[in-house]
Amino acid sequence: MLVARKDKKQDVGCFSSAYKVAYEANGRPQPSTLVAPQLIPRLINSGGGDGNEVVPTAAFVSSVKMVHRFYASTEEGMTESDLDQFLVDINMSIERGSEMR
Repeated sequence: MLVARKDKKQDVGCFSSAYKVAYEANGRPQPSTLVAPQLIPRLINSGGGDGNEVVPTAAFVSSVKMVHRFYASTEEGMTESDLDQFLVDINMSIERGSEMR
């Protein structure tokens, strides 16, 4: 699949697969995919009688409140320029990332 029309070049030299090098150094084969912990359990808890209710974790709520306090410039909350600064800080642009939606 062609992603870009021009060849990408860099002067550092050939890159190696960090996972392959690390696993082979320990005498183990490289896994087929990166194994990472699930983030969803850190963000939400299942709750309610039927188990379908989604409840944010206390740590997630605390983190969102901390970000809000950092960026909010008024007592009422974040202004449009506060939101723009947040988007620039996390996405380097106000026109990128799912957060802008």
